[in-house]
Amino acid sequence: MDYPNCRTVVIDNGSTDNSVEELEKLVSDRVKFIRLPENLGFTGGCNVGLDLALRNGDDYVWLLNNDAVTEANTLSSLVRVAEEDKMIGLVSPMVASLDEPSKLLNVGGVYEPEIPYYRSTKNIHQAREWAASFPGKNHAAGDGTSDQG
Repeated sequence: MDYPNCRTVVIDNGSTDNSVEELEKLVSDRVKFIRLPENLGFTGGCNVGLDLALRNGDDYVWLLNNDAVTEANTLSSLVRVAEEDKMIGLVSPMVASLDEPSKLLNVGGVYEPEIPYYRSTKNIHQAREWAASFPGKNHAAGDGTSDQG
């Protein structure tokens, strides 16, 4: 990654094989591991990581599945977008299928807290239209970054 101010935390969600030990051998000095005694599911594992980030006073948290593949500039692009407007509370890269990279799974969305309602789209033209239609609103539109996973 080209973003210099980050650290990686791996939440092991109750693995019963030796995968964590093998991973620790490869990256132990660059990654913090948190081993959970049982599988809390994706959301439960994310909540453990989010709690750690809140206790550490981290500015941003990037949640990635273990099968996600990213471009080297994805994180720096996300931080740049988030820094552009302090009203932004969430950013996400475009997400493409790992098996079919031309198949977009998510490219943007709009959140309307007054309702509350969130809509997402796989259509980049729709995402860009929302971005133009909701100035000052909570919206997202793909900017060329990608996240395959």
